[in-house]
Amino acid sequence: MHRQEDRIIMRPRSTRAAHPTKGKQRRWAVDVMVGVLVTLALVVSVASLAVAAATGFSDVPISHPHYAAITDLASRGVIDGYADGRFGPDDPVKRQQFAKMIVLTAEYPVSEADKCLFTDVEKSGPAGFYPDNFVAVCAARGITKGVGGTKFNPQGSITRLQVTTMVVRAAHDLKLDLLEAPSSGQSPSDSWSSDTNHGSNAAVAEYNGLLDGLDVWALNPTAPMPRGEVAQVLHNLLTKLTAATSTTTTAAPTTTTTLAPTTTTSSTTTTSSTTSTTFRNPYPTTTACG
Repeated sequence: MHRQEDRIIMRPRSTRAAHPTKGKQRRWAVDVMVGVLVTLALVVSVASLAVAAATGFSDVPISHPHYAAITDLASRGVIDGYADGRFGPDDPVKRQQFAKMIVLTAEYPVSEADKCLFTDVEKSGPAGFYPDNFVAVCAARGITKGVGGTKFNPQGSITRLQVTTMVVRAAHDLKLDLLEAPSSGQSPSDSWSSDTNHGSNAAVAEYNGLLDGLDVWALNPTAPMPRGEVAQVLHNLLTKLTAATSTTTTAAPTTTTTLAPTTTTSSTTTTSSTTSTTFRNPYPTTTACG
């Protein structure tokens, strides 16, 4: 009897001891899996935030060919992205949009006093300067000549050659001797430099590094220029302007020599003359659209 009772008592104890251990193992495995999934989600989220924070735009990673240019212009307030956080580096640029971009790049003053004479450009009124006042500044500075007559074609996509010509004109307006004439031995990309209206400006732009970062041999010069490429060309202009300014402000030390005073008695003739300096634009300008 005692042995049978012992067996009866032992069975429940053995059963009770087995189940809690299995339950703990299952819960532990589930907890580990949940922890791994949560960790992975956090890593992905942090990585995505890091990319967006680095560029300011979700579609412009550090590996993007125009990352530095886009980041630079965005920090200057020259360009901006879309409401959803994208920049759209492959999206085309309208002519009136580029007018604003190049005016902001050059830091030209803009006001309601800048009246746009192109009849197809929408008037913004006193509430803003875009697009008419920005276009007016471009026209007044000789950066754009429109597309003929009193038309500007503000909603049209601006082409690579039109951007090139307008940037060369802006460079000349900002600093007369900023760009050098191409050397006779230069071999610019044929599809750009052979264009009747913009070829000479394209040659100047390429020779002076304004098209650096673009594969000019592979790109169609008459096709619309996307936002990323436009940012690159404007960034190149700013880089060249900065380098020129740094060179100008670095002056060589001067030596002052004091001579003993000399007294000479003679008749003195004073001649007054007016010196006139005429600046000549060494870069071709065309009446074609730009």
